[in-house]
Amino acid sequence: MAYFKATSSEYRYICIIVVTIHFFVFGKATLPCEPAEEGKPYTLSAPCFPKGHGETTVYWVKAMSVFSECTLEKCSDRNENLTRTTLTITSTGDYVSFLHLYNVHRHSSGLWRLKYPRLAIDDCKLEVFAKPESLQCHMIILSDGITVNCKAHRVFPKIKCGFSVKINKRSKDFTNFTTTLHEHIKGEMEFYNSTCVLTIPVSSVEIGRLEIEPKIQLEFANDLVPLDVSYSVDLNIEKPKITLHSCRTSEIGVTCSCKVQESHLKYSLAWYNSNGEVIQEGSEISQNYTNIAEDYFCLATNVLGIKSEPVFLSRSVGPSVGSSIGLSDPRFPIRLGLIVLGSVIGGILLITIVIVIIFKRVRTKRIRYKQEQCSIEKISDFPSAYNPLYNQTIVNQTLPYQVKEKMVYLSADDDEARIYSSIDY
Repeated sequence: MAYFKATSSEYRYICIIVVTIHFFVFGKATLPCEPAEEGKPYTLSAPCFPKGHGETTVYWVKAMSVFSECTLEKCSDRNENLTRTTLTITSTGDYVSFLHLYNVHRHSSGLWRLKYPRLAIDDCKLEVFAKPESLQCHMIILSDGITVNCKAHRVFPKIKCGFSVKINKRSKDFTNFTTTLHEHIKGEMEFYNSTCVLTIPVSSVEIGRLEIEPKIQLEFANDLVPLDVSYSVDLNIEKPKITLHSCRTSEIGVTCSCKVQESHLKYSLAWYNSNGEVIQEGSEISQNYTNIAEDYFCLATNVLGIKSEPVFLSRSVGPSVGSSIGLSDPRFPIRLGLIVLGSVIGGILLITIVIVIIFKRVRTKRIRYKQEQCSIEKISDFPSAYNPLYNQTIVNQTLPYQVKEKMVYLSADDDEARIYSSIDY
């Protein structure tokens, strides 16, 4: 039986041919080659030196320029200020080569390849991006709808725009209402000023909760890099809430205003008649009684055209549809003033009477206190006494005690009673 026996060098070439056919037929393995950010470090990696392969040297190459080479013993870099190459053996005995780029720049983009002297191992088409110097979003609410603008300043490459929109927790597709604008900035380095615009037409706006979240990505041929957008919209769209405020009546008419209690959006106020015709723009209405022949109502309308519930102003007393104020007879303020004046005068008179009564009671108590100074004394048998005041003799022969009286004369002009004279009898 004939058989083919190859030498070591022949075996090496046969392996190279087989590997080459394998790569051309089945394609080279794809490196985990994600886009690199400009101005940041980046590392490429690829397996090499499989068991039984026979190769002893690998190279990192870009555009036919060798950046580094590795043997099983060591690795060396052609420019150590740009790259650093290492070779690591895994737990399974395989080797992995790492190429570390210190600082990625726009010229770092392109095809990087790890290869043997005559055969490529893995390829990586590196793409470089520059994040925007600024990324700002803002919302504009106008009568034709809601617009969200996001602008990325000096970004590379162009951006792809998208917005996640939810209305009352339900996802809505507004892809057809999203546009992207690009301003190309030429120079030593290429940049773009890109703008994403989402427009929600007023016909699609609903009362309730509106949530908008921008989704902005850098767009490459085969990859997308998301950008961090620290902006979102969480807006409650409701009917404006209004009430009557500062309503004043007089003998000739009424002045009243309506006030918005709560609204997240700009609004306008107007007064209407019963036919729905505007009779007064603004919050305040002023009418003579002779001109009021019907009910009036106030409405608030926000910038999106959503109207509030009406509040009514009528001559009838009591509430009506919505909320209302009743206008009373114009003579009512006069009657009310007379009642208040009479109440004040009556109160003053009552207070005066109370003060006089209290004063008299105090004086009476003081007089009684002085009279209590009189005493009853036990005396010896004293049949008679002469009372010069009454010009008569008082005889008391039956009582065992005789009263010793003091005639007290008081002065009403003094604060305290004083004894002017006393007569014993």
